[in-house]
Amino acid sequence: MIEKEFKYLVNLQNIPKKVFGCDFVDIEQGYISDVCDLDTEMRVRIETQSGQKRYILAIKKETGTKGERIEAEIELSEEDFKEIWILTEGKRLWKRRYLIPYELSDKRTIFMELDVFQGDLIGYVTLEIEEKRKDDLKSFVPPVWIGENVTGDKKYSNKNLVFCKLEVICYEEI
Repeated sequence: MIEKEFKYLVNLQNIPKKVFGCDFVDIEQGYISDVCDLDTEMRVRIETQSGQKRYILAIKKETGTKGERIEAEIELSEEDFKEIWILTEGKRLWKRRYLIPYELSDKRTIFMELDVFQGDLIGYVTLEIEEKRKDDLKSFVPPVWIGENVTGDKKYSNKNLVFCKLEVICYEEI
């Protein structure tokens, strides 16, 4: 499947308070793939929402088009997840993902995903908007509280953040 998404930096101070009342998913994510290949990503994650857990193996590969990747996701059993999770030691991140409804110009509602990172990346916040139907992203106009569009910039990929432990980026002006 082809995944198309935009990614933005967000200053935590600029986020409207009502966003934190939206549904959320807690995510623990670990990387299996090598640091040297930022075009390919292999990771496992556990998603916890309303007490329910999902275990997912994902493989993603850049297509060469900005904001577009080939993606395969496979749901795992808890036992299979635990066996693979061991391989991600030292290559993990934790974040809370808020699912923010957004109405497109054609009156359809999609969800923006606001990731508020924890642990070593505390204070780092990004927002992603993924195309679920053709041309969703053409209709997307970012709300004023969203910062710089960093779509396609590997410096801001979650994998790169885990391997390189970049300094937290907080923009004072958006």
